[in-house]
Amino acid sequence: MKKIKAYFEDFDASVISTRRVIFLETLVALLLGVIIGILIAPPRKLKMGCNNGNNNVAEGNGCGCGNDKCCGEDSDDKEEEE
Repeated sequence: MKKIKAYFEDFDASVISTRRVIFLETLVALLLGVIIGILIAPPRKLKMGCNNGNNNVAEGNGCGCGNDKCCGEDSDDKEEEE
């Protein structure tokens, strides 16, 4: 216990530090904060994009931009609109 008290009593001692050391300590603290933030953040299911043109299928079930229909649409719906 005496060692702990002696350690904390010595906190007021002046220490000379270079700008390089201060910069590196700040950089390490910043990067460590970013890494910890990424690790503890909840996972998100984020979908980017609007799916325009993502269904380009040349062969297969006949869907894609080349056949004037998309895989998610029925051909009956298109005929009713025209």
